Formats: sequence, C-alpha cells, structure tokens
Amino acid sequence: MCGKVCGKKMSKLDTIKSINYIIKKETGIVIDDDRLVDLEIVINSRLIFHNMKPDNYTDFIKKNYEEIIFVASCFTIQETSFYRYKAHFDRLKFEVIPDLISKCNNGNKKISILSAGCATGEEPYTIAMLLYDLLQNYEDWDISIVATDINENALSVAKDGAYSEYKLRNIDKWYVDKFFKKTESGKNIIYNLDEKIKKMVEFRHCNLIREPFELSDIKDIDIIFCENVIIYFCIDSIQRLINNFYNLLKDDGYLFLGYSETLNFINHKFVLSWWNDSFVFKKGKKEPEDISYNLKDFALRDDIIKDETFSVNEKNYNDIIQLVINNYNEEMSDNINRLLRKIENSKIKIDEMFYIIKAEFRYDRKDFINSTNECRKAININPHSIDAHIILGAIYLELNMLDSSSFELKTALYIDKTSILANYYFALFNKIIGNDAEYKLYLNIAKRQLEENKGVFETRLYPLNKKSRQEIYNNIVNL
Repeated sequence: MCGKVCGKKMSKLDTIKSINYIIKKETGIVIDDDRLVDLEIVINSRLIFHNMKPDNYTDFIKKNYEEIIFVASCFTIQETSFYRYKAHFDRLKFEVIPDLISKCNNGNKKISILSAGCATGEEPYTIAMLLYDLLQNYEDWDISIVATDINENALSVAKDGAYSEYKLRNIDKWYVDKFFKKTESGKNIIYNLDEKIKKMVEFRHCNLIREPFELSDIKDIDIIFCENVIIYFCIDSIQRLINNFYNLLKDDGYLFLGYSETLNFINHKFVLSWWNDSFVFKKGKKEPEDISYNLKDFALRDDIIKDETFSVNEKNYNDIIQLVINNYNEEMSDNINRLLRKIENSKIKIDEMFYIIKAEFRYDRKDFINSTNECRKAININPHSIDAHIILGAIYLELNMLDSSSFELKTALYIDKTSILANYYFALFNKIIGNDAEYKLYLNIAKRQLEENKGVFETRLYPLNKKSRQEIYNNIVNL
C-alpha cells in the first residue's frame, strides 16, 4: 500500500489506521483498535475483488466514496426484527400515534416519519403496519415514511420485503396473518410483505453524517427512529446528527433511540420523556420567557444567578450544564461556582457530566482532594469515564504519586488508545520516570492524532478551560 510518513514507507499498521481514519471522517463510523485485524481482513478481500496491489488501495479508497461506504458497512450490524423493541413500539402504538391522530382532527391529516439506519426494513415496515392498522380511512391520510441506510445491500433486501420466520418472532400473529403471505420452498419458509405496506415506505441510500446533510430536503417530521445507529459514531458526528434531527422535527416531535444510546455527552435541546419502560426525546417549543431557553441572556445576568429563589430542576438541568460548559473561564468562575452549588443542592438526579465539570473546576484551583472525590463519583456512575481517569492521572502527576498516575492513565488509554490527552499525560509520566523512549512514543501518538484532527481536541468535556487547552496544545506541538 502507498503512502509515506516522515520520508519513510508506511507500515501495514499505519496504512490500516490511515484507512480507518478515512472511514471515520467520511462516515462517522468508529472502528476500535481491537477490530483493526477485522479491518485488515476486509481490506484484503477488497484487494482480491478489485485485483489490486496493496500499494494502490489507500489512494483508491480516498477517491472512491462507494468503496468507503462498502468497507464501513462491514462494521455495522444489520441484525434486526419486526417489533424489535416492544416498549418503544408499544409507546408508538398506544401513545404517540393516537396523539398525532388527535392533533390532526382539524383536517390536516398528515403524518411524516423518518427511520434512519433502517437496515433491512423491519423497523419502517413495523411503523407502516401500525399506522395502517390505527388510521381509519387510511386513504384519506397523507402518510410519509422515509427509511434510510448506508448499506446498499441491506436496502435491497428491504425493498424486496421477503423475510424469514425468525424476523417475525416479536410481532403479533394477527399482524403476520394480515400483512404477510407465507410461501414454502423446500425447507425454507419465506414471509412476503403485502404490497400496500411496502408502498408506504420510501427507501433512500444515505450517509447520515455527510455534509451537507443528505436529508435536508425533508422538513416537519413528526417522528424519527434512529435506533442502534449512533453507537457506531464518534462524538462530533453524533453532535452534528442530533442537531440535524432537531431541525427536521416539528415542535413536540419525537426522537426514538436504541435502549443503550444516550445524549448525555453532547449538547442538545431535547427533553427526555418516559412512558412505562420506554424513553423518547421530545422537541419542545421554545418559550422566550423560560430561563432554560435564554442561555445567552442568562449568562450575563448576575441577578438571576445570585437569586436564591432560582432553582435547578429536571427541565432546566441540561440547559444549566450547557451554560456552564459554554461559559467556562476564569472571568465567570464565581457564577460557575454558584451554578454548581445550585445543581448540587437540587433534588434532581446528578449525572457523570456534572461531576466531571466540578472535578475540573476544583482541579483548576489546585483543590486536588475535592477534585479527586468528584472524579470518583463520576467513575461510580461510569467506570469508563475517560475524563475522570485523565484528570486523576494529571492530579497524581502533580502530587508525584506516580504509581497512581500510571494506573489512571493506563486505564484511560485502555478506554481509548487514540485519546490525545491520555497519550499526552502518559508521555509526561514517562518523562518524569526517565523513560525517554516511551515519552517520545506517546508524545508522537498525541501529535499525530492532533494533526489528523486538524488541531482539534476530540474530547467529551475535559479540558473546558480554554487556557489549559491552549497550554496542552502548545506543549504537544512544541515538546
């Protein structure tokens, strides 16, 4: 494979990492280091398919978007089924769709739904069957169901609408009998979906993180399903996608994510809503008089921040956290401290993000004991809190507690080997203990990652302090 770094021929590992970076940049899909062997296997199979020499593949994939998509698709799971998450579809059936129907009684009988990352079509077809079943005089309604996926092969299966019995294992037999035709071919049993249901869904090939946003032509969506999709993306890609989803939705629109997916570590305006065992993110209407929607104004008004009657609640918690993040600097330290205290004194559930912010706030003031305590609280919520482990590693470095620092920084590297900050601090650790070779190794990793990111720290939170961020950047570049 071709490519040079510092005048030397790239190693096989460097080439695989380079291709991995291209995939991440173009699709947002993150292939972890422990799957680089799998990536190498896929690349080798593509070399055979294209009858191509290894030295030519890097340049080839850079210039061929379809090849990037094909390789990336090998690392997404297409396993799904009808009515996969019962709690979500029950909520759709018994709460969300009836709510939309009641709002349409004024004569505007229109419902618009997006199924993003639809794989082989079971999700949008489940939605279509529910709508067809619940809407009286279905022909009088304007129904739009757009389903997208990055995998062309999966979309081909979806458009065909033929499924195994296993795919129907979660759906009521009544729906199976009503909307499927059973056919047998030897030992194989296939269920073919009714044409009227298939016609309800428009399938599109789509890269959800590509800019400009490929779904910007559709507006005023009532419901977005995007389940088990963002788990493959890096934080920056998730941030852009969720912002785009927010803009596509109507006021009071619904965003369904997978059971294991959260928006806790990005900035967003959605409100989390529970119904029995189902959670959904709702787009709320902006209310200018509500302080949670006036962050800029709020940030400038000391009288509100100092007002003892102002309290933090579940409705404004995310906005207050975002306010702290946006205004984290020395000039605002007093107000930040007041807000952190208000949050801590509230009766709402506090998450990992709060403890990370407070840990950095205490760390900046050399209050190492309390900073350490906040990090431990974050780790109790999330043992893989890389921010907490990095802050602890930095604290122990300053205190010359080298064994403890080594443990925390190695843990951070275990969580993410490509973390710029974890590699940077571990380089400093090796410099202190006199291990020059390891110092240079980890510092170069941090430098290379920073260059690949075009000078941007891809972190969840730490460091929020711009002064600290600039100092670390300068150290990485100049050391």
